[in-house]
Amino acid sequence: SLEAVMDKCTRMRSSSGEIKPITDSARELVRMQSVEISKQGLRCIFCAMGQDPSSLVFVGFFAMQDPPRHGIAECISTLTSGGVRVVMITGDSGAV
Repeated sequence: SLEAVMDKCTRMRSSSGEIKPITDSARELVRMQSVEISKQGLRCIFCAMGQDPSSLVFVGFFAMQDPPRHGIAECISTLTSGGVRVVMITGDSGAV
């Protein structure tokens, strides 16, 4: 998750390749961008580098499609027609 990576980052790599301290405004910008991308149904993967796990360098994130497994729509349909209330709990993303 974003928090799991960003909480360990003290620096960031800029688009020019320069490594500099990460600011609160940069953290917020990344958070806002990832929320918008997630609203499009994409999964965000956050990337950092470094030797010290408590002082990583944030290098960016990418988004990918993560579609439901084959047959899940039919499975949910069967369950709901049988009176089962279906909910999805992923644990990898905070409430948006």
